[in-house]
Amino acid sequence: MERLSHMFAQLKAAGDLAFIPGIVPGDPSFELDTEIVKTMVQAGADAIELSCSFSDPVADGPTLQAAHSRTLGRGTTKAETYAWIARARAVTDVPLLVLEYANCIFQFGPERFFKVLADNGADSAIVVDVPLEEAAPFRRAAEAAHIGTTFLIAPSTSDARLHSIAAAAREWLYVVALSGITGARDAVQQPVAELLARARGVTALPLVVGFGISRPDHIRRVAQAGAHGAISCSAVVDLITAGQNQPADMLRDLASYVGAMKTATHRQLLA
Repeated sequence: MERLSHMFAQLKAAGDLAFIPGIVPGDPSFELDTEIVKTMVQAGADAIELSCSFSDPVADGPTLQAAHSRTLGRGTTKAETYAWIARARAVTDVPLLVLEYANCIFQFGPERFFKVLADNGADSAIVVDVPLEEAAPFRRAAEAAHIGTTFLIAPSTSDARLHSIAAAAREWLYVVALSGITGARDAVQQPVAELLARARGVTALPLVVGFGISRPDHIRRVAQAGAHGAISCSAVVDLITAGQNQPADMLRDLASYVGAMKTATHRQLLA
């Protein structure tokens, strides 16, 4: 967990935002994914989101659904996916944020899940579909394993519920930029600015915006609204999917994309 707190502290001191690209481990292969992680970190990624495959990813749009299906179609198991995190940790020291669905954690076993994450070098877990009222087993297991946990807040989250979620989260809050599923969008919707303002009123935790973030101007917009970071997964997976048969070109394109997105987080460009 210390890696994540340290990252946010360093970025705050510099006046910059975190840029967090995401991938689906196992797509297109664990071997190439390790190179992808290394490339994105070298290009400026502050952390990496690892979206673990599931057969019914209700929060995900077509891009990530397809990546999940490809990975599962190759017979990839949860144990293999979680074990691969150690390979990602071996090539970088940036925080690794694991996004997983509640049913998968229950099947694997909450205590076992969070211990495996800790043993393999993960820093924080995003249990994307568990409501706060049912989160106690996850929170206990995560705390025992010294893994951070966060929850999602959305434009539809009431003020009272926002207070409760902020009190339960550790290290950061995942701010959903839109009502709907993941996927690259042309614009960041106005309600996210209102949500960030409400969240800033109830918590000092870093606020990281995801869902629909795909362009440098999106980062500038959420920065102006008070975000502390931005996550882009679908746009990254689109690049990986398009270039998977030409890995060298794909890695070059990823480096260019991550570099451009990270540049948009710099203080001197946000004024």
